[in-house]
Amino acid sequence: MVEMVEIMGVPVKHCFSTTLKTTSSTPLGIAVERSGDKLRNMEIKDTLLAILILLSITLIATAAKDEDEKDDDDDDDGGQPDYCPDPNGMYPNPTDCATFFNCVDGQAIAMSCAPGLLFDPETKMCNFANQVKCKNECRGPNGMFPSQHRCDEFVLCTNNKPKVQRCKKGLYFDANLQVCNYKDQVLCTLPGGGKKNKTTGNDKDKGKNKGGGMVMEDMAAKMRAQKELAMASVRSVCPKARGLFAHAESCNMYYQCYDGEVLAKSCPEGLLFDNEKHSCAYGKDVECGERRRMSKSKSSSEEK
Repeated sequence: MVEMVEIMGVPVKHCFSTTLKTTSSTPLGIAVERSGDKLRNMEIKDTLLAILILLSITLIATAAKDEDEKDDDDDDDGGQPDYCPDPNGMYPNPTDCATFFNCVDGQAIAMSCAPGLLFDPETKMCNFANQVKCKNECRGPNGMFPSQHRCDEFVLCTNNKPKVQRCKKGLYFDANLQVCNYKDQVLCTLPGGGKKNKTTGNDKDKGKNKGGGMVMEDMAAKMRAQKELAMASVRSVCPKARGLFAHAESCNMYYQCYDGEVLAKSCPEGLLFDNEKHSCAYGKDVECGERRRMSKSKSSSEEK
């Protein structure tokens, strides 16, 4: 008797006897008392084998597709943080101008400028506060910061809340000393307004400071002389005009060099300066050589 039977969903034409019985000794728990020659039996085996191969290929393809989708999801979730637009470089902290992020291979390390300095996104260096355009009036959560509008004003910040204060008549705010100082001792620079003469400043003061130009020239000459004397020592610690370089003695510290200016700065707690990567990194990854690993308190006092 010829009948069409489905084996695992695939129709198979075969001859069966009219006698059927069930046993657990054959695939699918079904045994059919067969009649026919060996060729028919081989055809059934070949058909079953082909079905199993197709099922195996389908399962493998499905598993590979699921794995690819999982990898895509992982890639989507592993993007760069907002403060690291590129894997390497230095980028500003949008909420605090006195700090910045040093990104190394996608890992962001929070760093701080020296007291009185702010991070300049244009030069990628810490600069004098009155020469940096900071969107936030409070360039740090607490402290006194130069006004971006007047040389005789400063912003007093407490928990990121700004309050404008004005110096007494005849004084300018000195960002380096954090006090109101005599005009001829303060070089005031307003963002976008160019440099102000040390003895002029506001328009209403014009004509009241005779000889101010001479004072300015004398101060400038002294500054040039001091700068020339300092250049020799600067070259000894700054192999290049700009960049970050290892401190001569301390592994916790480094030099920030910018066109003849040099600042000694400290890495954050728990980090050491890696002179190969020119950035602060975890201590276990840094080769200090002859540089000493100094305590945080000692390196901070040296920085001041």
